Amino acid sequence: MYYKAIFRVITLFFLFLSFSNQAQIIEDIVIENNEVTKDWVIVRELLVSKGDTVSSNLLYRLKRSEENLYNTSLFNEVRIVDTIINSQNVIYVYVAERWYFWPYPILEYADRNLATFIHSEEWKRINYGVMIMKHNFRGRKEDLGFKCRLGFRQQFGLNYYIPMISKNNQKLGLYFDASLFRQKSFFYDIDSLRYKFHDFDKYGYRESRFISGLIYRPEHNITHTLLGTFNRFDINDTIPHVSTPLFGNKTKSNNWFYVDYNFTYSTLNYIYYPTTGQQLQISVAAGTDFDVNSWKNLLANYQIHIPFDYNLTYSSSYFGESFFDKLPPIGLRKNIGDNYYFRGYEDNVWKAQSVIGSRQQLSWNFFKKRNYQIQYIASNKFNKPFLSVYATMFSDFGYVYKIKPDNNNMILWSLGSGIDFVSYYDVVVRFEFALNMDKNYSFNIHLGTTF
Repeated sequence: MYYKAIFRVITLFFLFLSFSNQAQIIEDIVIENNEVTKDWVIVRELLVSKGDTVSSNLLYRLKRSEENLYNTSLFNEVRIVDTIINSQNVIYVYVAERWYFWPYPILEYADRNLATFIHSEEWKRINYGVMIMKHNFRGRKEDLGFKCRLGFRQQFGLNYYIPMISKNNQKLGLYFDASLFRQKSFFYDIDSLRYKFHDFDKYGYRESRFISGLIYRPEHNITHTLLGTFNRFDINDTIPHVSTPLFGNKTKSNNWFYVDYNFTYSTLNYIYYPTTGQQLQISVAAGTDFDVNSWKNLLANYQIHIPFDYNLTYSSSYFGESFFDKLPPIGLRKNIGDNYYFRGYEDNVWKAQSVIGSRQQLSWNFFKKRNYQIQYIASNKFNKPFLSVYATMFSDFGYVYKIKPDNNNMILWSLGSGIDFVSYYDVVVRFEFALNMDKNYSFNIHLGTTF
């Protein structure tokens, strides 16, 4: 009897383990309301899959899966829950898709940021036209676009972004861009921390550009991008002070080829306005004119966002850029202060060898994200806007090394505060008041995230 009792206990124990294991297996993933987007595109962003064992970090994996789907810019709403359907453990994914076909009217500034354009009051630097964009083309997260832009910097271009080659090869993607540009005014040098422009009687500056590249995303948080760019530049006028900085010994036209490699590791909860997570970006580039001119460049950026109680978030970023040996011609490659800026120094751009900098910011989400239902709009692609508002305090620091032509160095420092508005379709508008170390005050309007 004693052995029989032990045998029964052991049998019941193993039966219990068996039933427990069955209950902890994810039997299925159910996706609802994706009218355009392929199921496998959505599944690609999930940190759970069929057959996984339910563990203590399931809630975290579901939350990160939601964030991944929001960061695709394909959906206005995402909900992922672990539920029981027909006695099976099922992951339920609900999405509300965006509107994907946009004939964007173009009315934009040609300066490097909105604040600079407002300060310069150079209203002739306006671009206008139309860009026809099909997001989520073929339901595969692809972007296909055509741009016809007139005004200051005219452009006729076609681009095609393919993040995943196929259902069976979701880690490898492609990118293509072909564009023609022409301008009546062209910046050819930097003087007193400002671009110097030369005006032509007609369209004296022309540029042909072709870009092709590979995107490799082996994991959810890691992306490698390799781009090759071919440029041909033509200037009608043979004015030495205009053509020499761009073409070197040649005076009228030149071909340039450069390669960019970019590495990104990101755990940001929302890439357009992050409040948690971190991101590391490293970019290495090299260019040549197939003759005597060449340049090499390294750019690195790390940012981290730490949430606290009372809807407070502390954000910090550290970045540096360096050109090795020679600098690229002005107008060919974005210069220091062009593809990023220091708050309080939005108008400045430097012809310099290197820069290091940091941004510190404290954000208070005093108006938390609220969703609204617009009854008279039938489509759920537009009738559920949201709004979130942040009050910010910030400080920026920078050190610019070997500013040409005198090889001087410069320290930058500023502090300020602002109000940031975040809404659906990744709209971010920032109003900021800044004071820099030169005791210059400025009120600035920016589009997009600080980081």
